Amino acid sequence: MEAITADLHLHTVSRGEWTNFSWLLRRKGGNVLVACADVSDILPEIEKLGGLSRVLLTDIHFANAWHGTVANHFGATLVCHETDQAKVKTRCKSARLQALGARTQLEKDLLALHTPGHADGGLCYFWTGGKQAALFTGDFLCHTAKGWAVFCGQAKRKIMATSLAGVGELGVELLCPGVSQGEPYPREALKKGAWPKLIAEVTAEYAS
Repeated sequence: MEAITADLHLHTVSRGEWTNFSWLLRRKGGNVLVACADVSDILPEIEKLGGLSRVLLTDIHFANAWHGTVANHFGATLVCHETDQAKVKTRCKSARLQALGARTQLEKDLLALHTPGHADGGLCYFWTGGKQAALFTGDFLCHTAKGWAVFCGQAKRKIMATSLAGVGELGVELLCPGVSQGEPYPREALKKGAWPKLIAEVTAEYAS
């Protein structure tokens, strides 16, 4: 895994036009993996970094057997939204599964936010325990050839707008998607005031 900081590590898997990212958050209370790229082939590396206490899904689009394999290997809890609970249980076969509803404070430094719009059971995770306050968005908000973007149908635009407004209220200093299009773009450091502006621009673009 690539060390972004001492507390934040990145695993990248390219798959043609798109690239997937998984993020390992090193924490005193137990390491957490935001799991969008398959890490089943780097378990020894993760063990050296201290293992895992939680494996976090961002939505059902990413749920695969390897999530259960990784969670079971470390005795970790696999986290998803309650909307996806039945499908995740079938696909991942994790021994420990935690299904969330609305906003959930998983740890003092880790907040899970329900962000439907792209996926009904979408979750973003806001971590304040690292060098920068980081938001992990899966494919709810990701970087494309045209910049930051969201994907949702006409019928879900109001829901998406509400979700964007919710994450827009956070003090995000580092934006970390689970996927990017074209040249791999795993993160963007944000200056003061840049996050609300980014959210406003994305909202205006998809609504036009």
